[in-house]
Amino acid sequence: MRLIFFCLIVAAIAVLAGVGAALAGDVDKGRDAAKACVSCHGADGISRFPDIPHLAGQNQAYLVAAMSAFRRSGLGKNLPGGRTTRSDMVMKHQAAGLTDGDIENLASYFSSLACPMVGAATSQNLPAVGQRCLSCHGQGGHGVTATVPRLAGQQQRYLENQLKAFRDARGAGSAGQRRMRIHLIMTRQAKPLTDDEIVELAGYFADQPCK
Repeated sequence: MRLIFFCLIVAAIAVLAGVGAALAGDVDKGRDAAKACVSCHGADGISRFPDIPHLAGQNQAYLVAAMSAFRRSGLGKNLPGGRTTRSDMVMKHQAAGLTDGDIENLASYFSSLACPMVGAATSQNLPAVGQRCLSCHGQGGHGVTATVPRLAGQQQRYLENQLKAFRDARGAGSAGQRRMRIHLIMTRQAKPLTDDEIVELAGYFADQPCK
């Protein structure tokens, strides 16, 4: 119950911050703006690189929140205590120049695309440690609120890297400080995870059908 409460609080904060209003973005303008994203995320929002996420079909409000966090990082606007919510060596520079309208349009466009059907009905069981994920991400990994990311069908290596970044609250991967993530819920949830548990969780959600 406490985890569900935290999820609802985070969703409420996102709405108060204006994320809820972002659902009116312009798909056509987003399509034009997305040309700058093609080399990494693919022309159809489906990444060809295992450590770069698919954006096609992702929850729109989550995309707004993610890009807004990257922009804050790129502009050097920290959270209280000097912490940043999310930092990535590439994305913070890409997002720094985006306006609110740009972010809303990009999120509208990518969320309108067909999600990658890399997942299929699977007999793979949710790892026991994954029970803590269901309150926010749901059994199939689609997210129980609009501000929670869809995990179903996402790149496995990307999910592994993000969980490690949450767990370590510092850079994950060969680039050292390339990415950092600190989150009210996820930092706490990922802290006790082992590398093997992270691989199992990422594999389970990556193998789920995106629809």
